Amino acid sequence: MSALLEARGVTVSYGGVHANKDVDLVVPEGAFVGLIGANGAGKTTFVDAITGFTQIASGAIIFDGEDISERPPDSRARAGLVRTFQSLELFDDLTVWDNLLVACETSKWWSLPADLVRRRSSAVDERIHWALATVGLEGIGSRRPEDLSHGQRKLVGVARALASRPKLLLLDEPAAGLDATESAELHDVLRGLLDQGISIFLIDHDMGLVLSVCDDIYVLDFGQIVAHGDPARIRRDPAVIAAYLGDSAGSEVAEELA
Repeated sequence: MSALLEARGVTVSYGGVHANKDVDLVVPEGAFVGLIGANGAGKTTFVDAITGFTQIASGAIIFDGEDISERPPDSRARAGLVRTFQSLELFDDLTVWDNLLVACETSKWWSLPADLVRRRSSAVDERIHWALATVGLEGIGSRRPEDLSHGQRKLVGVARALASRPKLLLLDEPAAGLDATESAELHDVLRGLLDQGISIFLIDHDMGLVLSVCDDIYVLDFGQIVAHGDPARIRRDPAVIAAYLGDSAGSEVAEELA
């Protein structure tokens, strides 16, 4: 498979501290790739770097065959590189439908006067319907995010990202705060996205979710990649066990992860 996203030597430094250091990572087209690591490992910083939300990143970001390292976040999103956020960033004063509508339409200086005299494209409505149906939230478009459960709010965040029909969807901790049932439902939703022609890059602390849903996994520790491979290899990698639980975890932890 050809590379849809390729990070080459991505480094993000704050003073003398490297949040990311020379990170190389590839997401092939049509693949489901995961990034795991302990709290503070630099996972979200890396997502910020490749999506343009930090101005102090160095290295190269190649997306769909083009170097997008100097592009702002909105340009990267329009190219098909779309992310979710840990904090959701939903508009609680808008309905779920309007939250998704924000992601579907690109605003220009003439957008407001144009909206006063034209009807919204039916294609936009179809994308919103599709995004909500894909995550299993049909029928809640008229409700506000504040009236939903935490799990539903998480799925609204995923649906909003899907509504723009991305080529690559980057999910930052989508399972955070979900119970076992909600996490299992999220698993089915995420694997189904591959059938929709959307590649996935997942960051999450839910090891059960990551190991069961991803085809390929990278492990980040103190800003550097310390392991890479398929789920079977990652389960048994000593560097992964050390990064999560310390070197003293030993073979007992390896057996538990197996």
